[in-house]
Amino acid sequence: MPVVVEANGNETVLGETRQLEFWTPSAKTKDYLHTEGGNVVATERWEVLSNDDAVVQFGKVLHSSPNVLGYRRVEVWGQGRTNFKPGWWWTLNVITNYPVSDLARSYQEFWKSHQTLFIEVIDNRGSDAE
Repeated sequence: MPVVVEANGNETVLGETRQLEFWTPSAKTKDYLHTEGGNVVATERWEVLSNDDAVVQFGKVLHSSPNVLGYRRVEVWGQGRTNFKPGWWWTLNVITNYPVSDLARSYQEFWKSHQTLFIEVIDNRGSDAE
């Protein structure tokens, strides 16, 4: 249940919200990608970052949507359909009319990735009624 607590202790339960969780590369990811002839394979080149400036910019792109309440990201190690590697794990807090397809489109356009995107969707109730 999403709750805003003011400095004076007043609590406000927000309406229903959704969390969208997903992975992006970090500046460390490049050291764990597949190579051929000393070069990162073409399908993974989008994951090569010299620093995390692009990650910061991606956060700004996401936050520019009026349906995005905010986000957080943490450095992680994990493995899905690719090798075990580091990156950023994002939790994007949105109102429920923000479709997952909007995130997928923003992700694909920004990162220029044509890989499958895994997004965890967590719906939050907007009241404390059961």
